[in-house]
Amino acid sequence: MTTWAPSLDESGPVYLAIMRALESDITHGRIEAGERLPTHRELAASLGVNVGTVSRAYAEARRRGLISGAVGRGTFVRQRPTSSLSQFEPETSSGLVDLSVNVPLAMPGPSLPAALETLARSDGLERVMAYQEPAGSRASRAAGAIWLDRIGVPVEPDQVVVCAGAQHAILVALGSVAGPGDLILCESLTYPGFLGAARMLGQRVRGIAIDRDGIIPESLEEACQSERPRLLYCMPTLHNPTSAQIPAARREAIAEIAERHDLMIVQDEIQGGLIEDEAPSLAKLIPDRVFTIGSLSKILSPGLRIAYLGGPVGLVSRMTELVWSSVWMTSPLGAEIANLWLADGTIDRVLEQRRREMDTRQGLASQVLDGLPFETRRGSYQVWLPLPERWASRSITAALLQAGVRVSSAEEFRSGVQPAPDAIRVSLSATPDHEDLVRGLQIIRRVVDGAPGHSTVL
Repeated sequence: MTTWAPSLDESGPVYLAIMRALESDITHGRIEAGERLPTHRELAASLGVNVGTVSRAYAEARRRGLISGAVGRGTFVRQRPTSSLSQFEPETSSGLVDLSVNVPLAMPGPSLPAALETLARSDGLERVMAYQEPAGSRASRAAGAIWLDRIGVPVEPDQVVVCAGAQHAILVALGSVAGPGDLILCESLTYPGFLGAARMLGQRVRGIAIDRDGIIPESLEEACQSERPRLLYCMPTLHNPTSAQIPAARREAIAEIAERHDLMIVQDEIQGGLIEDEAPSLAKLIPDRVFTIGSLSKILSPGLRIAYLGGPVGLVSRMTELVWSSVWMTSPLGAEIANLWLADGTIDRVLEQRRREMDTRQGLASQVLDGLPFETRRGSYQVWLPLPERWASRSITAALLQAGVRVSSAEEFRSGVQPAPDAIRVSLSATPDHEDLVRGLQIIRRVVDGAPGHSTVL
């Protein structure tokens, strides 16, 4: 076991400082691949912080592909990049450009004080500070049904439960039909939060093949024939990280396979409303088999923590039970604010602002990355960039970090034993101003065009 003792900077949350120190020490070879890190308790004691802080730092490092761990064995450093990175000098004068996280655009949004004032005038504040039904109030479930209908999923209010964000909705959906040891299918590259939820519930995960049009039906059929999966988790409208959108013919094939093999489906539509999608929803094709997750975090505010989970009528009581057993009820105050913003047109104004701004940002990306085989979709916060053969994704993410840009490697989204493709995901929404975005994209372009081990002037 290494006696790793990080040197922490003083900016931001302590858990992020620990993660950054670990990332830097791995990148610069101060910790070797395969080394076992201190336990959560040992590192917390040496740094004088609580164990939860270290656990959160390790979880973030694991999400970024820096470390791996197994119960009973410990936490280990993963393989560090082997290519020479010395040619990529960091741009220390202007700091790091973080393009690794898909977050709502930092721009004027809905007014929280105005919403609270409106609630106070209507005596709404007193009402929402009391206990409510675990599935949400009648008004909130009706608002959820309206939102789901807007993203192509017609449901009745009594088919909706209000969840504490999309991550909570994933847990509720998975737990409603699958138990410990059950097999869950997903795309071969998938949202890391789903993988964490499945692990938490003790469920097994298998990735199925995808291409530029998303899930390959033949791969789904093979998985259903060779094993007995209980559920499929997928992102039909905007796949994270590749930006693929499943076309209508494939959705019909997926629905037919699900029917024949008694397969339930969770479709994650957290960017519904931002992305155009003319193909029929899986929930329209096989409504008795599909859960739909709609969230307002990527549109209104991540701090609102409101998601709507629509499901088959026969499973609503189970969904409600899981909300009760996990959080008792989703914050009524947040749900009431969401109701207000859905009713008064606020969400329509914000959506229009978001779309216009993303048109601008995608235009900037198209200019800087012109000639590279990147994939995106109108309204999307992300760009998926397959790499030239000379680059491996782990090598280029380390090179970019040294050059002053943080992006997400395809490795961070890998769902199984199959290797991830050499590609990176670049968030266009993570930085608040265009100047930083362009600077980050220009660094990415120069590094991608360079060759590992050869001098490149930045």
